[in-house]
Amino acid sequence: MLKPTRVRINQTLSVLDLVFTNEEGMISNFEVLAPLGRSDHGMLSFLLNCYTDFEATDVKKRRYQKGNYELLRKNLNIDWKSVLAPFKGDAEKQLKILSDKIEEEVDLCIPSYTYRPGNNLQRIPVSVEFRKMNKRKRRLWTRYMETKDSSKYTEYCKYRNKVRALSQKNQKEYEKHIASRVREEPKLL
Repeated sequence: MLKPTRVRINQTLSVLDLVFTNEEGMISNFEVLAPLGRSDHGMLSFLLNCYTDFEATDVKKRRYQKGNYELLRKNLNIDWKSVLAPFKGDAEKQLKILSDKIEEEVDLCIPSYTYRPGNNLQRIPVSVEFRKMNKRKRRLWTRYMETKDSSKYTEYCKYRNKVRALSQKNQKEYEKHIASRVREEPKLL
């Protein structure tokens, strides 16, 4: 499928961006969207149909900064020679006993939490106004691509600039919000 990906007003449309696959049917829902920022290259959007098996699993992580290390030292202050003496000559059993005891005490003294990888991204909240402007910008791009009317391109450029300005404003407000809460929540991001 050929669609122009580079568009400039009063210039010939060009197909400069290519998507190669080694199998037919690997790509679906292919679209050329409005350019990002002031670029004259449209963004390519498509679904990649692949055959991987992915299971989202919860991952256990420790909160080391909240650990009770005094209790951990106290609980691991053991006469290891007498504990490991019955297994003299069997390094594997000794290592197993040692690692089991350390793991047991770490579980007791250092709190943990679980999370699902990929779900920990914090995105900048966007307003309804921003969503509407962005939708309008994309619609104007589609209209321009359909009609090749220079007035549509000019209108698209105005909305593109408005969306960018609003995006930068939202980014600054979000950063100020985080900076104001850094003392109470140092790991907000």
